[in-house]
Amino acid sequence: MKDRFGYGTEDMQQMYMSANASLIQRFMPQAPDEKKEAFMKGDLKTKAGILNEYSGDTDDALWRSEEWMLLEKMHNG
Repeated sequence: MKDRFGYGTEDMQQMYMSANASLIQRFMPQAPDEKKEAFMKGDLKTKAGILNEYSGDTDDALWRSEEWMLLEKMHNG
C-alpha cells in the first residue's frame, strides 16, 4: 500500500533512517554513540535538542536541509 507521497511503508522507513544518519554524519559526527542512538530513536523535540547541543552549525544549513524537513514532515504527519 502506498502513502500520500507515493511511497510504500518500507520506502518511508528507509528514507527516515537515511535522513537521521545523514544529519548525524553531517552535523554531529563527534557526538558520543549514546547521543547518536538517542537521536535516532527520539521524537522531533529530542532530535532538535541533541542537534543544538552537538552541532556547531545550527543555521539554515541544518534547519532547511532536506533531511530535517523530511523528519519534520514525518513527525508532524
